[in-house]
Amino acid sequence: MSLPGGLLLLMLLALALGKPQVSSPGCQSWVLGSRDPEELCCKICKPGNVLVKDCGKDQHALCTPCESGSYVPNSNPASCVTCSTCKDHQQVKRPCTPTSDAVCECIAGFQCGDATCSFCQQKCRVGEERINRTCHDCPNGTFSDRADQKCVPWSSRCLEPNQMVIKGGSRVHDIICGPTENSAQVLVPTLVFCIFVIIASMMAIGVRHTLRQGRIKRKDALPKPPNGLQQGVPAEECSFCFPQQEQGDSSSSSSSSITSVDSEQRVLFV
Repeated sequence: MSLPGGLLLLMLLALALGKPQVSSPGCQSWVLGSRDPEELCCKICKPGNVLVKDCGKDQHALCTPCESGSYVPNSNPASCVTCSTCKDHQQVKRPCTPTSDAVCECIAGFQCGDATCSFCQQKCRVGEERINRTCHDCPNGTFSDRADQKCVPWSSRCLEPNQMVIKGGSRVHDIICGPTENSAQVLVPTLVFCIFVIIASMMAIGVRHTLRQGRIKRKDALPKPPNGLQQGVPAEECSFCFPQQEQGDSSSSSSSSITSVDSEQRVLFV
C-alpha cells in the first residue's frame, strides 16, 4: 500500500529532524607543504570539524567532526563544546547541530530569566511578586497592580488636600481616595440646585411650546373670507366709530333743545 506523497514527505522530514546532524570530515581549504610537496597543510576545516593535524597526505585525516552532543563554535573553531541541555521548565526550541548550540524556551506559565534563556522563571499575576523565580502573594500593606511587578507599599495619605481615604488598599490596588465630608456637603446642594435649574428650564420650554401650538391652532380655526373680500374689523376693535344714524339723532336732538330754549326766552320777555 503506497502512502500519499505529502504524508511521505512529512515522515522523511520528521526522520531528518530527529536524526542528529553529522558533518563530513576533512579540510575545506589547504596549501601544499613546504618540506614535502605531497603533503597538504590545512588552513580551514569543514564546518563542524576541528583540526587534529596540521599537515598530511590525506586531507580527510586532518580534520574530524565533533562527537554527538557537541558542536564547533564560530568563536573557537579549534575545539568542540558540549551542547546545552534544556531542563527544569525549559523545552527545546532548536536542537543542537555540529555548528550551533541548542536553543531552549520556557514552557507555558514561565518566561526566560535572561537574554539567552539559560533559565526560566514563573510568570507572576496581579497581586504577586517573584522571589527566587517563584511567585508569592504581596505581603500585607503592599500591592502589585500589574503582572510581573514588584510589590510596593500602600500610600500613607491622599495626594489631594480635599480628599480622604474611602477604601483601604489590597494586594491588587493602592488606597482609594474621595472627597471629604465638607466637600460632600457643598457638592450635594450644588448638584441639587443644578438639577432643579435644568428641570425648571425644561418645563418652561415645554409650556412655551404648548402656548405657541395653541395660538397656531386658534388661528387656523378662524373662518376665511370669500375670495376678493377683506375680513371686517371686529366690533371691539372699532369702539371709536359712530353710526350715521346716531349722528343724525344727535343733531336733531340738539336743534330741538335750541328751539325749546328760544321758546322759553320769548315767554319770559312777553
